[in-house]
Amino acid sequence: MKTHQQINCLLSLLIMLSFVDSLLHGRHHFRRVTTLARSWSVLYSGDTNSYTLRLSIPDPSTCEEIGALISAFAEPPDVLLLDGDLGAGKTTFSRGFIRNKLGANNEAITSPTYLLSNTYSYRLNNTVQEIRHMDLYRLSGSHGDEFSPLDLNFVFSKCISLIEWPSRLPEELQPPSESRMNIKLTITPATDEREMVLAAPFGSTWCDRLRNMVGDGFVDDLLLHSTDRGNK
Repeated sequence: MKTHQQINCLLSLLIMLSFVDSLLHGRHHFRRVTTLARSWSVLYSGDTNSYTLRLSIPDPSTCEEIGALISAFAEPPDVLLLDGDLGAGKTTFSRGFIRNKLGANNEAITSPTYLLSNTYSYRLNNTVQEIRHMDLYRLSGSHGDEFSPLDLNFVFSKCISLIEWPSRLPEELQPPSESRMNIKLTITPATDEREMVLAAPFGSTWCDRLRNMVGDGFVDDLLLHSTDRGNK
């Protein structure tokens, strides 16, 4: 497992090697890798049982691609709590996640604001599994009865769930911490820059999965591809 200091050293080495390459082949490659190095960071909270990954989102397509990447690591009964600014990309992230999990790039994925929940089915080891995509914006969260149609006990034990506006969930209906990941998307009004923070709380199995995702280079590959696309 790489420590935060080791990761910074590796990124510094990457930038140094890129600088040498830029001297030989021009400056464009150096600019791309420097941008990549500023595009994500890892934070440890307390001990190594918690993990936070902070990502810069240059455009909506990157947000959708991150959703697709996360879906490759997800399995029932994972719960992804999607919070943040209105219009920051919660549904865009969900679209990438669901399409990749279903293997259907043209599947119409919309926010279930009025329906509260949409259900999508996919196959895993010859077994039909479900993804529940919920939007709790219209619920007050003041009493548990309004959540009864969502059948959360079943969802949190058998399905993958993506929940927009999770702050509406009352304390007694919170999902188990071991299968939960908190995702927050924000917009800086002055610049329209967007940021995504993925946080696995203490005891969540997402701690190791996020570490592996970073350690195996998936985040580097994704953001370098996004930077390349933006420079074209």
